[in-house]
Amino acid sequence: MSTENSFFEINDSPLGGVGVFAKADIPRGMRVLAELPLLRGEHGLAPAQVLRDFKNLSTSEKASFLSLHHNESESPSTRYSQATGREWGSLPPAVRKILAICQTNSFGIDNSIIGRITYIDLNISRIQRREALRFAWGFECKCFSCTNVEAGVADLKIYLEEQRLAGSMRLGTREDWNMSLESLRKIAELAASEGLFSKLHYAASCSQLRPAEKYCKFFCRYGNATGFCLKLRDRREALQWAEKALDYARCSVGEDRPGFPRLAHAVLHLRKMADRSGPLHPAIYEHFLGPVRPDTAEDTSGERHWPMQIIPIPL
Repeated sequence: MSTENSFFEINDSPLGGVGVFAKADIPRGMRVLAELPLLRGEHGLAPAQVLRDFKNLSTSEKASFLSLHHNESESPSTRYSQATGREWGSLPPAVRKILAICQTNSFGIDNSIIGRITYIDLNISRIQRREALRFAWGFECKCFSCTNVEAGVADLKIYLEEQRLAGSMRLGTREDWNMSLESLRKIAELAASEGLFSKLHYAASCSQLRPAEKYCKFFCRYGNATGFCLKLRDRREALQWAEKALDYARCSVGEDRPGFPRLAHAVLHLRKMADRSGPLHPAIYEHFLGPVRPDTAEDTSGERHWPMQIIPIPL
């Protein structure tokens, strides 16, 4: 199966390696690729099922399946373990060839009803992707993102802060909230140093496909920071984070995205409440603090009533 179509093509990249290049400007939200998977499991694909289903593929489908590895130099046992050493949900042949990109720039949606994958699923970090490529397919990525030392250092710093954040978000004490907020501040500084928002704004102004995943992660993180500030009773800083979250959401997914009006509504009410005391509007709880029981929504007496986790902004 050919990976290329009328929207994009595969060529050598002047930055190094092989890249996917748009043949023309792609409007935001345009479906650029949809295909049936070679293999698919309702609850994942265990190794035994992979081998069993592989036998039922046609000759051309088997060739397509076998083309998805790059480890001819490895021993047969290593190739077997790399092919079956994890559970798969589905295996779309063209999309899997594009999953090697290490700076994510498009949506991934698995439509289980019709059994197709629309857009391109790119929802893990660059470091995780490189490790997965080495383990699963046996090669080192040589793309520009992975060989550019300066970009790699910035990405590594963000990754390390994300790991610290994951640890501090598990508990619900005031100390944990402060630690999480400090990590989020560092992540925001690193994002600003990379010029991520200006790059995103440029892509949006050129009607390019939204570089969604990387930037959606940041507006969700800004939503997390908003929630921590609200828990710490700092509404002014909460508003600053919420405004940033709104800006990122506007550029990365667009105002026409379902859910954006609700986010804008929550930020509007937070603007009204930033310099006032009293209970917060329910929309603010919904987007930045998660579900709150009606009998505790107006309680400000202690920490035990606050939700223990921050829920990402729903869009």
